[in-house]
Amino acid sequence: MTVQSSDLSRPLRLADKSAEKALIGGPAFDFLFLGGVVWFMTGSYLDAWAHNNIPSLETFFTPWHGVLYSGVLAIAVLLTITVVINRQRGASWLTAIPRGYELSAFFVFMMFFVGVGDGAWHTLFGIEKNIDGVLSPTHIAAMLCTGIIILGPYRALSSRKGDLSRIDQLILTLTITSFLALLTLITQQAGVYTRLWPLTVPTSYVDGQLLAVVSFILQGLLLTGVALVTLRRWRLPIGFFTCALTIVAIGMSFMQSLYLIDILVGAVSGLLLDGSYRLLQPGPQRLPQFRLFCVLLCCTMSLVYLLVVRLVAGPLIWTIHLTFGVVAICAMFGWLLSYVAVPPTQQSEA
Repeated sequence: MTVQSSDLSRPLRLADKSAEKALIGGPAFDFLFLGGVVWFMTGSYLDAWAHNNIPSLETFFTPWHGVLYSGVLAIAVLLTITVVINRQRGASWLTAIPRGYELSAFFVFMMFFVGVGDGAWHTLFGIEKNIDGVLSPTHIAAMLCTGIIILGPYRALSSRKGDLSRIDQLILTLTITSFLALLTLITQQAGVYTRLWPLTVPTSYVDGQLLAVVSFILQGLLLTGVALVTLRRWRLPIGFFTCALTIVAIGMSFMQSLYLIDILVGAVSGLLLDGSYRLLQPGPQRLPQFRLFCVLLCCTMSLVYLLVVRLVAGPLIWTIHLTFGVVAICAMFGWLLSYVAVPPTQQSEA
């Protein structure tokens, strides 16, 4: 007898083929997993806030580390319980892990070794300051593990056939939002959410201006890269960019208390990109629109940031050459990245 699986599970035929039980998986599991991800990312942002705002921080045992690592524990417990239940229903050890979460399961347990190593590193060498927090070996390991863990729902959606349902679209949006939040947190020292570059870096400070330009380019490339990987697989849901960029901006606004500027930059950039996506409908079969959208992906946030800082915080000290030039160079990088996503040799095939 064959039992049909619902959208919340997938079927498994038992060895004797006399019965069939549904394994835990599907959208319900995706949302539970994302709840653990949000828990963990909240702890990560709290920890980053502490490093930014408490100069005297000199201990590993902090409340924000507690939130961070308890989030990892919650994800690990969820995966463990799921595997145990699915094993009891007749699955092998590998198939007991919901499809798409195999790497997440491995790296979430690796995070406990990273946590132990992080504690030992802090004890031996002290608490990292400024850019040291990004380059600490244990933090680099944690970043790698976290990125792979977070993308579990993305891999799960990729393993399913057919178009995305409304629920799947929400799962995709939340997953990419979490991943962008991680990337933005990691690169905050070279970002637009924590620095008022055009108000604090004068023309005479060449190294500072160079770092500012590189920061605009880096953030544009990160957003464009993540969006293009997703766009090549699916059509993006309505409000995809507005949701992702606004949520990230809200979290980052606490780092340096730039609440109004950060939230406006995220929300307005998201709205403009969502509108552009709906208007252009970019894709491999519409290459001019696709390349134009890549340009907008890479430069919109830079342009909005400069306008918002000017309107909210006052006149910019940058020259007109630097102000317009940084947007233009971001646009150029977006255009070049479009050829990485869809090379010219594919044009005739598309």
